[in-house]
Amino acid sequence: MKKTVFRLNFLTACVSLGIASQAWAGHTYFGIDYQYYRDFAENKGKFTVGAKNIEVYNKEGQLVGTSMTKAPMIDFSVVSRNGVAALVGDQYIVSVAHNGGYNDVDFGAEGRNPDQHRFTYQIVKRNNYQAWERKHPYDGDYHMPRLHKFVTEAEPVGMTTNMDGKVYADRENYPERVRIGSGRQYWRTDKDEETNVHSSYYVSGAYRYLTAGNTHTQSGNGNGTVNLSGNVVSPNHYGPLPTGGSKGDSGSPMFIYDAKKKQWLINAVLQTGHPFFGRGNGFQLIREEWFYNEVLAVDTPSVFQRYIPPINGHYSFVSNNDGTGKLTLTRPSKDGSKAKSEVGTVKLFNPSLNQTAKEHVKAAAGYNIYQPRMEYGKNIYLGDQGKGTLTIENNINQGAGGLYFEGNFVVKGKQNNITWQGAGVSIGQDATVEWKVHNPENDRLSKIGIGTLLVNGKGKNLGSLSAGNGKVILDQQADEAGQKQAFKEVGIVSGRATVQLNSTDQVDPNNIYFGFRGGRLDLNGHSLTFKRIQNTDEGAMIVNHNTTQVANITITGNESITAPSNKKNINKLDYSKEIAYNGWFGETDKNKHNGRLNLIYKPTTEDRTLLLSGGTNLKGDITQTKGKLFFSGRPTPHAYNHLDKRWSEMEGIPQGEIVWDYDWINRTFKAENFQIKGGSAVVSRNVSSIEGNWTVSNNANATFGVVPNQQNTICTRSDWTGLTTCKTVNLTDTKVINSIPITQINGSINLTNNATVNIHGLAKLNGNVTLIDHSQFTLSNNATQTGNIKLSNHANATVNNATLNGNVHLTDSAQFSLKNSHFWHQIQGDKDTTVTLENATWTMPSDTTLQNLTLNNSTVTLNSAYSASSNNAPRHRRSLETETTPTSAEHRFNTLTVNGKLSGQGTFQFTSSLFGYKSDKLKLSNDAEGDYTLSVRNTGKEPVTLEQLTLIESLDNKPLSDKLKFTLENDHVDAGALRYKLVKNKGEFRLHNPIKEQELLNDLVRAEQAEQTLEAKQVEQTAEKQKSKAKARSRRAVLSDTPSAQSLLNALEAKQVEQTTETQTSKPKTKKGRSKRALSAAFSDTPFDLSQLKVFEVKLEVINAQPQVKKEPQDQEEQGKQKELISRYSNSALSELSATVNSMFSVQDELDRLFVDQAQSALWTNIAQDKRRYDSDAFRAYQQKTNLRQIGVQKALDNGRIGAVFSHSRSDNTFDEQVKNHATLTMMSGFAQYQWGDLQFGVNVGAGISASKMAEEQSRKIHRKAINYGVNASYQFRLGQLGIQPYLGVNRYFIERENYQSEEVKVQTPSLAFNRYNAGIRVDYTFTPTNNISVKPYFFVNYVDVSNANVQTTVNSTMLQQSFGRYWQKEVGLKAEILHFQLSAFISKSQGSQLGKQQNVGVKLGYRW
Repeated sequence: MKKTVFRLNFLTACVSLGIASQAWAGHTYFGIDYQYYRDFAENKGKFTVGAKNIEVYNKEGQLVGTSMTKAPMIDFSVVSRNGVAALVGDQYIVSVAHNGGYNDVDFGAEGRNPDQHRFTYQIVKRNNYQAWERKHPYDGDYHMPRLHKFVTEAEPVGMTTNMDGKVYADRENYPERVRIGSGRQYWRTDKDEETNVHSSYYVSGAYRYLTAGNTHTQSGNGNGTVNLSGNVVSPNHYGPLPTGGSKGDSGSPMFIYDAKKKQWLINAVLQTGHPFFGRGNGFQLIREEWFYNEVLAVDTPSVFQRYIPPINGHYSFVSNNDGTGKLTLTRPSKDGSKAKSEVGTVKLFNPSLNQTAKEHVKAAAGYNIYQPRMEYGKNIYLGDQGKGTLTIENNINQGAGGLYFEGNFVVKGKQNNITWQGAGVSIGQDATVEWKVHNPENDRLSKIGIGTLLVNGKGKNLGSLSAGNGKVILDQQADEAGQKQAFKEVGIVSGRATVQLNSTDQVDPNNIYFGFRGGRLDLNGHSLTFKRIQNTDEGAMIVNHNTTQVANITITGNESITAPSNKKNINKLDYSKEIAYNGWFGETDKNKHNGRLNLIYKPTTEDRTLLLSGGTNLKGDITQTKGKLFFSGRPTPHAYNHLDKRWSEMEGIPQGEIVWDYDWINRTFKAENFQIKGGSAVVSRNVSSIEGNWTVSNNANATFGVVPNQQNTICTRSDWTGLTTCKTVNLTDTKVINSIPITQINGSINLTNNATVNIHGLAKLNGNVTLIDHSQFTLSNNATQTGNIKLSNHANATVNNATLNGNVHLTDSAQFSLKNSHFWHQIQGDKDTTVTLENATWTMPSDTTLQNLTLNNSTVTLNSAYSASSNNAPRHRRSLETETTPTSAEHRFNTLTVNGKLSGQGTFQFTSSLFGYKSDKLKLSNDAEGDYTLSVRNTGKEPVTLEQLTLIESLDNKPLSDKLKFTLENDHVDAGALRYKLVKNKGEFRLHNPIKEQELLNDLVRAEQAEQTLEAKQVEQTAEKQKSKAKARSRRAVLSDTPSAQSLLNALEAKQVEQTTETQTSKPKTKKGRSKRALSAAFSDTPFDLSQLKVFEVKLEVINAQPQVKKEPQDQEEQGKQKELISRYSNSALSELSATVNSMFSVQDELDRLFVDQAQSALWTNIAQDKRRYDSDAFRAYQQKTNLRQIGVQKALDNGRIGAVFSHSRSDNTFDEQVKNHATLTMMSGFAQYQWGDLQFGVNVGAGISASKMAEEQSRKIHRKAINYGVNASYQFRLGQLGIQPYLGVNRYFIERENYQSEEVKVQTPSLAFNRYNAGIRVDYTFTPTNNISVKPYFFVNYVDVSNANVQTTVNSTMLQQSFGRYWQKEVGLKAEILHFQLSAFISKSQGSQLGKQQNVGVKLGYRW
């Protein structure tokens, strides 16, 4: 297709063609979200300046490619907002000459935010390229217009220098190319490209907004031109976002990255293209040499011939008021002779010329508008090698001309009110210019250059200032009338400039604004008060670089929120309740001094709101007196969506501002102190950290964090309008919630005088909290605090569904509530304080003393060693006690003392060691009341001396109230082989087991008898004895207070005399373990009357879960069942053995079926699944899930068969208290069967090994080997197809012994030898539909008796009984034979003395050769 040069008449409103790279100018790819191209153009979203490796996804969420892989993201601030030109000089832009419809440009952010103070730069001269002149070899459609002011919002971009276009095709030296424009907007689809038609969707006219992206690839070059070709639907080596130009993109710039210079440069401007296809584009290369030689040189002529900057020269500048002026340079004489002067003529604003004029454009059919009056003024360059002086004799209007200074200067007027007006002031590096003149009202002084402008004139200057680079020091002096004003308005823009105040009255603070990308306002130790701070974006920064003086910023908010009705162009920001500052307080550059700076928010009324969404880095305080103060992150800026409703819906984006709740920028805030003296402070969403100590007082409140799935007040400021809104938002979207970081609150919080602080949701406090004077603190909704809480003087703290990693200390009527949380640290409460637990758990780290404690469905764990899984089964944990008594320094057990009132209902969890009669303890006053459960965890070791363990004691020996009730969890405590009950004796609660105490009593009696015998022998053998005192052992728990009982106790507590070797050998043979402990612990030479042992028969009040009643004989019998008295350890041992044996019986059950079944399969496999529940008087009920798999082979003989079966069983057992056990059994069995007519006789033999392990223990596996053999017989009656077959059998089992240890419990299972008897009957009926198919349903009843097997398992020293019982099996099955395959399936029911009603199923597959 022929390329077209798009030329619009100059009367047309705007420019013509524009090409876009991969972002949003002209044609873009419909398969990629349009917002990518928009964000690219405005350096927003992912495409911020300097970003690299930016991933781009299509609308299906697939990665298309990565942008900016070889260069940082370009800064597009040099591009005019209309997209038709780019800034290449201090007051010069570049475009194409046929753009005749634009007469001005502006730079900066999009939107209507009045704080930006957008400035319009007027074109005073087009500087069209004169192609018809011989020295101009390139196309004439090119110009570099001059503007009437120096541009402050952006820094000019560098230009490429080579006019040979082919050099730019070198992708090694120039790896990235992008372009931007505002031409007509089209969406191009894959189908459009495939069918070679115009782009399908025309979505917007030209000049409404910018789009950008990477360019097409270079396809050719000409005389000062380059051509790029490609399509927008396919990524290329410049990136995944290629764009093509369309009408309206003419003059739009194309940039290239120079890899050697590591710099983005402007390479060309768009001239031609394919307006409806988005393919090829033609560009005019940038003509740098022409610009410097024929444009800039003309506008900055030499005033003096052979000019050499003087040393301390003096310049005199006077206007002739006719468009010219005279500049006189007086050079000081070196030898003291008369100074020499040079005079030059300069061009100024010329009022005699037309304000506007037309210039014919040969490159287009039309005219360009320019401004002769303004353009007539030229730039003046002034240099000095010392300190020069420029005296302005009268008011000067230099038009579009500006002043360039190199070296230090003083610029002053002949009088104080002398004014200067022009393009602006540019000051070179390391230079300082003292500026003592004014500029007229409504005139803006543009300050550029990295040097310093020191404003130190006199009086009230009515002009304004825009600082775009370097430093400006405001040090205006008062005139004779006392008036002083450096500027009426001061703007800080581009992010490169610093304005320093040398006093507080240099400018009205409310007339200071931070425009596009802001800059620094250095208070220099002075203080300012703002109604609100005018700011555009996060580039605004208020700092104090003074090293000695403190500065303050006070913000009062808008006084009135009612806009005047008789005033036009109302700035709504000046009448809003909610205001925002999106910049920074405090210096962030480590190379600059960050002086002390305080921020004070002091609104006039309570309904005012200040949003801080930039950040702070203050060496100073933030103070609030009233109103609302929000600290917040901010939504990631995205380009405004100008699309209409139809196109927006197609893109799935809202019209207008693009704010995605899942895409925010995190902020940080830092100050030494946050003083909240009134109102409400809120640390809102996307604050990654806030650092400093907080003091909240005088009924003020502070809130930290946002709460997912709840309503939160969120404040945001519109980048488009500058308005701030606060609204209630329900954070329910998971993507949004995941995008919000947990706010790290680094510092302490102090609350006084009825203050309130809430930390909730996505927040974590790293610091202490101190509350006094009726203040309230709440930690809730999964928030976290790492630090202590200290409360006094009626303060109240609540931790609700949150995590507190720190201690709590209460004094002076303070209250602490723990709700829906688990707490692992210390709580100490002094007099008149109260601790409340509601649906909470508290694990004490050490001894604790409280005044009042209230439990509401809560648990107090007295020791961190207490551990229980969610199903209440114990986990492996460290041992609580050893054979060696711990020293006093070892605190293995804790005591909770409640000096005041205990009330409510809940659970206390203890750790204990009955072996050493030690435990956690609860000490209560007689005011204690309520209903509580005691959960006691003990080791597997058993007591070896006759004592009792006291868990709950009374304070001051006062009896506990009858309103206080305790119940043991599960009504028992396991220790060793047995279970212990809770008893109440003399107002205290203790653990008791009658069997164990009787055993220990018997041991004590035997030990006393043995000791008396030993003493008698010892008297005869030796006359000298060595005595030592025995360790005291308390018998007060079980002895009465009668004198005889007390004497007996004293005798038992004396230490046993060390025996000689000879005496040791004469000891009688007793049970060494128990009698040796008794002898060493309780003996003296006091005569011992065995009758006095009756004092141990103390009546004990047994505490049961049900109301206590007098035990009837049947109750005593029920209590006597072994399973009710044994511990969890013993029960698991018995259950494990039972489960192992039952697995062996399951294998034999399958063999029984095999003998009864007459199947002739040569090879078969069998799979059986069953789930059974076992229970007996010996052990508590358990559940066994078994998966049995078998493979069998057999060979038919003349009158019988022989065969073998391999069996593998896997069992998952769940014992009482959810103790998990996993077991396997592997067996090999052989069998033979002989038949005489209808009588069958069979034998079998088997051998196997089992392996069993408790799931949550560290102990080894329990292995057992087993063999069995047996005989069986059956007789079959046949009545046609009906078969009836009774049978019987017996098997003998041998199982080896196994000793093991589980949780410090020693288990010994003996070797077993017992018989298993079975008898039953089978009835079946055979159907034979064809010769090759037979079907046989059957019914089967089997009875098994193993009641002859009685086992005595020893747990520690306690011998426990166990049997295996008997059971019935009823089975219904179906057997089918097709050709040589045999398939059978069955369902059976089982029930027995230990086996509950159960069902199981099985499938068997066989093959017969």
